[in-house]
Amino acid sequence: MALHFRNRYSDTIWIAFLYGDSGCTPTAFRKLGWWHVPSGQTFNAWNTDLRNVNRHAAFYAEASGGATWSGTGNDWYKISDKKFNQCFDDNSNCNKQPDFVPLDFNGNSDMTVVLGPAKGQLQISGGNTGITYHQVGACNGYDTSGGEVSAGEYQAFVTFQVEAVDNSRVGSAFEFDPSRLYIEQNGKKVRIDPNLAYVKDILGPFAVLPETVQPYHILGLNGYCTLVASTSNKTDPQEEANNTAYFLKYDGVLITKTNSSRTSWPKTQNCHDMTLS
Repeated sequence: MALHFRNRYSDTIWIAFLYGDSGCTPTAFRKLGWWHVPSGQTFNAWNTDLRNVNRHAAFYAEASGGATWSGTGNDWYKISDKKFNQCFDDNSNCNKQPDFVPLDFNGNSDMTVVLGPAKGQLQISGGNTGITYHQVGACNGYDTSGGEVSAGEYQAFVTFQVEAVDNSRVGSAFEFDPSRLYIEQNGKKVRIDPNLAYVKDILGPFAVLPETVQPYHILGLNGYCTLVASTSNKTDPQEEANNTAYFLKYDGVLITKTNSSRTSWPKTQNCHDMTLS
């Protein structure tokens, strides 16, 4: 969790930065410079969880060959062309006033600013990978040639479809692992279990698999996964499960349930009757 600057330009880039600092008055911002980032390198500028700082910041950058990365005419701040670190209202030794590019962390834990490859070209990727999914339904068990498979007394198989992983705002690959998805029940994490017999017998080739999602990409999955949820119904657990909205979590990831307003699903005792949709 940090703010990174990645230099894809053909020359070294120098960066000035403005960020919130409650120790500065009357304007609670600090300005500093110059970070130097060689071509092809990524610089960890601020190694902190950006959700815990002032969401507003800004930067200005210039390359050794004269290229600049600046704003749209609204954020002109006085700075020095030498090394500096001072409060916003302190204009000592300030001999230039470039137009800064505003940054808005907006609840993201990290952000990557990509400079280049062309002069002035930039891409700002703000922070969290996202997963979309919906709840499909629940069932008690099913018969196989080897006998009955049951979720157990007071338990039901609950199935979800993982629709997509959105890594479009993140500058590093994301390793999606379905077993890291979970619900919370009775103070415990109940995880998706890819090793359930149900996954092989019912989901088969439609089961969601681990995937590597490349930087700045969205990967459509539309695969299914299942966990075993507890209920208070001993004889017909699916009845309660199909009248319960379960919300998946995945630590460090923004999770969106696309049918979050739905609260009931068709009663399905036999898992072979489950409609995957």
